[in-house]
Amino acid sequence: MSNVESRTKAIITHTTPSRHQFLRVCAAEAGMTISSFTENLISEALSKVEKSDNPFSEAKNKQ
Repeated sequence: MSNVESRTKAIITHTTPSRHQFLRVCAAEAGMTISSFTENLISEALSKVEKSDNPFSEAKNKQ
């Protein structure tokens, strides 16, 4: 299981009912399943973090 898949499963499994409803509505508006919508959100966020001047990613690279 990839990092994105495991994070997606964790978000869907451990989210509150109101957050789950929010994900369901957003996914429906995008014409996607909750899993694919959440997976896309995580992938997009990870790609933005990797592209940014994130001091945490620099520290991680030095280790």
